[in-house]
Amino acid sequence: MLDLHAHLGSFPLPGVTGRADDLLRLMDRLDTETTCASSAEAIFYDMHAGNAALARDLRRHHRLRGYVFGNPNHVPASVEEITRWLQEPGFVGVKLYSGGYVGKPLDCEEHQRILSAVAGRFPWALVLFHCGENDPRNFPGLVRLASEFPELTFLAGHMGSKLWRDALPVLSQAPNIVAEISAPVPARCRIEDAVRWMGAERVVFGSDFPLIHPAYMLGCVRDADVSEEAKRLILEGNARRLLGRAQG
Repeated sequence: MLDLHAHLGSFPLPGVTGRADDLLRLMDRLDTETTCASSAEAIFYDMHAGNAALARDLRRHHRLRGYVFGNPNHVPASVEEITRWLQEPGFVGVKLYSGGYVGKPLDCEEHQRILSAVAGRFPWALVLFHCGENDPRNFPGLVRLASEFPELTFLAGHMGSKLWRDALPVLSQAPNIVAEISAPVPARCRIEDAVRWMGAERVVFGSDFPLIHPAYMLGCVRDADVSEEAKRLILEGNARRLLGRAQG
């Protein structure tokens, strides 16, 4: 299994902290080969310190990969962070948020400026967008961005979360968007719907650790009414292909 959506660091929630050692123990238990994480500290507190802390974890643990966080409220600083860290081994892409997290939509001018810098220097980078119900404009906004930057691969984090039925038909319109499945939504049909709308080759596993236990999302895939080949692609094959491109 390869996990394309996790976090390290402390969230502004009681007792919710993602520690590298805890994550690695879960990876051992669940037979997870690689996990890609962003920094909670970078997202909620200090972009520079959080990205640097993530880089230190990546240097210590070869099974971890990282996303640099960029904040649309600080475009020049975000471009500097992305340029610095994407040149370092272990980083495979960029993490971007919208709505209540940063106060701007996905397809804002500031995100476009950040993505222009990424596409110009790092066209191999994965771009993981938080695509949940906090901002329903995410879905058409992400399609517009994906069309503007066809050289980049966009991961639709949470693929709409509880609004997946609204999100998937929209996200399926752009061939360079991949649906990432993590969400605390107890609905048996989410994985089936993702495969139906996106195709099994455009769906990837993510856990959202430490907010969601990886075993929960693994169970969602294993219990889904899709083919064994589709499950293999979701849990391993698609992520291996995407990371192979991102890691050269």
